Amino acid sequence: MWDFNEVNELQISEEFVAMMQSLVDHMQEQYHRYFEPVSKLSIMDGIIVKPEVFQWAYLTAIARGVPMKSKTGDVSYGIVPGIDWVNHAYDNNAHLDFSMQGRMLGSMTLRATRDIAAGEQIVRNYVPMPNNQLLLRFGFAIRDNPHDFVSVFLDQAVGATQMAARRKAILRRHQLDADFTEFSLLDTKKKYFHPDLLAAVRVVLANPQELRRIEQYQEKHGKLVCKTSKLSMRNEIDVLEFLGEKIIAARSYQWTTLEEDIATLDRSGSSLAPRLRHALIFRIGQKEIYARALEIILEQRHDLLIKYNEYKKNKKPSADDGAALDSDSDSSSPAVDERKPVENDSPAAATARLIDELQQKKKAAKKAKSKPAGDRTEL
Repeated sequence: MWDFNEVNELQISEEFVAMMQSLVDHMQEQYHRYFEPVSKLSIMDGIIVKPEVFQWAYLTAIARGVPMKSKTGDVSYGIVPGIDWVNHAYDNNAHLDFSMQGRMLGSMTLRATRDIAAGEQIVRNYVPMPNNQLLLRFGFAIRDNPHDFVSVFLDQAVGATQMAARRKAILRRHQLDADFTEFSLLDTKKKYFHPDLLAAVRVVLANPQELRRIEQYQEKHGKLVCKTSKLSMRNEIDVLEFLGEKIIAARSYQWTTLEEDIATLDRSGSSLAPRLRHALIFRIGQKEIYARALEIILEQRHDLLIKYNEYKKNKKPSADDGAALDSDSDSSSPAVDERKPVENDSPAAATARLIDELQQKKKAAKKAKSKPAGDRTEL
C-alpha cells in the first residue's frame, strides 16, 4: 500500500482519494465477511489470517491475477506462475491465449505476435485502462497512455431540490451513470468532450423550460434530446464555464506545473523511486488532458459568445423560441462582451485567462443583481 506522502505526490482531488479509499473499504469488507469467520473454524487449528496478511494476498491477486473465461462465459482470476511476471505494454509483442478442456482443466499459452530480439523484454497487453485504474489495480502508470482520462464529479452540482430529482431521473433513464458520481472528461481518441459528459451537464444546468423540453422529448421519442445537440446557446456557454471551473478546481490540488513535471521526468525519471516515478507519470497525463480541455473550452466559448451576442442584438427571445435558442430568462445576467480571437496560449496562460473571465463575469452578475430592477441590463 502507498503511504500518505506517496499518494500526495499524485496531486489528486478529494474525490479521487475517495475512490482509492473505496478499494480499501471493499478489501476490509471481504476480510470481515469471509476470512475472519474462517479463522474461527476448528479445521484452522488456531491459525488466524491476520488483516495485514489478507491485505497482501488480496492486492497481489488483483495485481497479478490473470482473467480466465470458462465455456459458459464466466470469468475468474487466477495467479499463473511465470505468466504473472510478464509486464504490460500497449505495443505488446506477445498475446495470452486461454482455453478450457472440461469444467476444471484448461491451458494457457503465451504467443509471440512478432519477432522478438534476444534480450528484448516480453510484454503483453493486460487490458485497455486509464492511468488511474492502472494505478489502483497494478500500481503503475504509462506515459502517453492512449486510454487515459480524468474524471468530472457532478453529484454536488445537482443538489437536493425537486428539480434535482427530475434531473437524476432523466440521467438514470438514459444510463448516464446511475450513481451520478463521475464522468470522463475527454474522448481522448477523438479529442473532444465526452458526449455523455456534455449530455449530463446540459441536464444538470438546464433551466425549467429546458428541463420540461427534455422531458417532453423523452416521453415522445424515448431519447435524450441533449445527447446529440445543444439545448441553447446560453446553456452551452454555462456548460463550458462549468467544466472550466471544475478543471480549475482540480488543478488547485496540483502544486507543480505540467512543464515542471515533464522536465523532472526527463531529468531524473529513471533515478526516482518507482512509486514516485509512476506518480509523476500519472499527474503529467492528468495535466495534459486538463490543458487540452481548457483549449477546447476557450475556443468553443469564444465562438458561442460571439453568436450569442449577435442573436441578442438582432432578436429579443420569446417564451416560445427561448428554449431552442436562448431560454435563459434571468434578466439580472450581465451583458457579455465579444471576445478577441483565441490565441495559442500556453496551458498556464489559458488557465489564467479563463479564471479572469469567469471572475469578471461573476462580479458583473453580482453588481447587476444589486441594481434596482429598472436599471438591470436585459439579455
